[in-house]
Amino acid sequence: MTPREKKLAAITGLMAVVLGGFFIWNQVSTALENRHSAIASLDQEIADKQSTIKRAGQATKRLNQYEQRSLPASQEVARSVYQDWLLDLAEQAELEKAKVTVSRAPNSNGVIHRLPFNVSGIGRLDQIALLLQKLYANDHLHLIRGLRITPITDSRKLNVTIGIEAAVLPGSTNENQLTNLANPWLASTNSKKLVDKIIDRNLFAPPNHPPKLASIGSKRAYVRRKLSFTAKATDSDPLDTVTYELSKTAPDGSQIGGSSGQFSWTPKELGTFEFDILSKDDGIPSKTARQTVRVTVVEPPKVVVTKPPPTRPRKPGFDIAKHTYLIGTTERRGRPEIWLQVRTTGKIHKLSTGDAVSFGSIAGQVAKIGNRDAEITIGDQQRILVRIGENLLEADKQPAGGS
Repeated sequence: MTPREKKLAAITGLMAVVLGGFFIWNQVSTALENRHSAIASLDQEIADKQSTIKRAGQATKRLNQYEQRSLPASQEVARSVYQDWLLDLAEQAELEKAKVTVSRAPNSNGVIHRLPFNVSGIGRLDQIALLLQKLYANDHLHLIRGLRITPITDSRKLNVTIGIEAAVLPGSTNENQLTNLANPWLASTNSKKLVDKIIDRNLFAPPNHPPKLASIGSKRAYVRRKLSFTAKATDSDPLDTVTYELSKTAPDGSQIGGSSGQFSWTPKELGTFEFDILSKDDGIPSKTARQTVRVTVVEPPKVVVTKPPPTRPRKPGFDIAKHTYLIGTTERRGRPEIWLQVRTTGKIHKLSTGDAVSFGSIAGQVAKIGNRDAEITIGDQQRILVRIGENLLEADKQPAGGS
């Protein structure tokens, strides 16, 4: 073999080795890629399974929670106890004409049974807000589907209807009663802030105006003597009622009538005292006006005792009864009658049984008429018997009912 042929053979062999190595490497790398892809696919499948297991665990946990919050598994029991509970909430909120009805249940969705209820009544905005807070403060498996509020003309009250849907799960842990679980946020004392936010602006009425408290000014009081005066406030809102109260700086023992505004206090020491009188309306939201009162307590003035002048004997006054005489008795139209003459004027008064008698110190009515005398009742305990020719002061006195 010539050198040229040897060289060609060497080149050919080298190329064969290179091509063989490339083919082998291609096969190996392809197999490795397929293996890595298979491993990645298995890892993804494992992750998906683990995610499914995790979601199933979370769903099971939520289901357990729902079963704890669910109404009793028996639908009849659930309707009864939940309806009673709703009515109790409405009464706690002091709704007028409170009523709870059960609507027709919709078709069940799988294992879940839905029970619809309606709560209706009449109340103020703050009462309705309180009812909603109490409704969700208890962590039952329920929700509000509808809320309708209608203002009542010339009133601060509202007609309210609340549509509620409660759920019943067959695995409910509550047999004959509702759950006692509470919503940790709405059941706390902080829920008052939520109620205050709702009633901070009454959407069903014009803005509330504060009352106007008339000026009270400074007062002067005497130690150990009662001081009293009346605070007066007016309110431009016709439906508002104003009440009164004292600030915390008011002196001990002082008080004010909540509706009258009548202030009273008996100071026990000398000094100057400043405090506020507040007038507060019941609008939504409530508005307050205040006046600062300054009371200066001093010693009472000394009392000068003067001796009263001697009393003089009182002169006897003129009594017309002394000059009124019984001058006769008669009968007129079947009724007995007496004639009394006032001699100072000459006038004759003709009176029958039951007629009023009023002559000077004698005042009463004719009780009985005889042939020559007459009885006159004076008050409830006494009568006088006057005879013909006698004046009223000369009449005999006798107990009532005498003859």
